Amino acid sequence: MGLFNTFSKKNPKPYKQDAYNAKYDLLFCDDIELYKSETKSSGYPWNILFAKNPDIGKLKVIAGTSTIDSRHKVLAYNMLLSQGVVMNNKEPLGVIVEVAQPAGLDVIAAYSDGTVRYINHTGKMTAWETRTDAVDQIISRLFADSVTVIDQIERLDLERKSFPQNGRIKLTFLVSDGMYFWEGPFDLMHKDSLAGPVIDGATNLLTHLSSR
Repeated sequence: MGLFNTFSKKNPKPYKQDAYNAKYDLLFCDDIELYKSETKSSGYPWNILFAKNPDIGKLKVIAGTSTIDSRHKVLAYNMLLSQGVVMNNKEPLGVIVEVAQPAGLDVIAAYSDGTVRYINHTGKMTAWETRTDAVDQIISRLFADSVTVIDQIERLDLERKSFPQNGRIKLTFLVSDGMYFWEGPFDLMHKDSLAGPVIDGATNLLTHLSSR
């Protein structure tokens, strides 16, 4: 399975600096070792997520807690999946849109808890942690459009796909039962009746946050 494998260690990287590539890989919540190296906290829920042999029952509690950070939930769900625990629900927790341009890769990641991460082609990352009604509405619409896509595409059975090349766009959906993705030429994807609304939603989100 592709969950918690060595993806980040053996695939090409989108940015020149290792620190920026680490921030990029963290968005997908599929490398627990990277989180261990990048996280200083040892409190809850990290004490459970970072345990040598994580307790399945405690992981289920993390995954099922609505008030916990979305990325914590994704990590917990992925750990459960990696241990062969079948997830019967399909809870969308993250939407990541990668746009490859001549200057480099732009990435925006929105999570169901209302937080957002943006990495531009230089590798510089901006994080938004404070929730507002306006942002919640945009993210809610983005996730509603994403669910429509998720219902039409297949879940990844292998490791995460590499970042897109120039002129292409990749949509990645972090869901409780695994990772889903869709990639193609930007022009075609933007015109698609399913992918287009997701791309527009991500664009609206970035535009709104950048104007604040």
